[in-house]
Amino acid sequence: MLTTGCDVFMPKTTARIVAKPYVAPVLAALEAYHKSHNHYPKTLDELQPENPKLLEGFQSENAGINGTLYTKVKGGYVDWTLTYKLDTSGSYVLGFQRGEAFVVYKNGKVTSADSKWWM
Repeated sequence: MLTTGCDVFMPKTTARIVAKPYVAPVLAALEAYHKSHNHYPKTLDELQPENPKLLEGFQSENAGINGTLYTKVKGGYVDWTLTYKLDTSGSYVLGFQRGEAFVVYKNGKVTSADSKWWM
């Protein structure tokens, strides 16, 4: 029996649904920053003065040429992660990962999404 809308058959949709509540405030903060400064921040840390609770509970480290890795730690374990890289002053790439959901955004638009499911 084939179930329409089952997560197993819609990994791209599932990943987007999982990511949305986590990245929505970050995407909104990035757009507000761009609107008020006419460029995107070099790192998400630059969003803190205008959004003090946005990265609460995150640990960040510079991941070199891939940008900065932000890890949300909960109870000593990684709950979810973001990566952020400024391409140009008017362009950025934001990555999200939680469990098996992976989503990449370029300037707020999804460029790739995937969920890995094992049976």
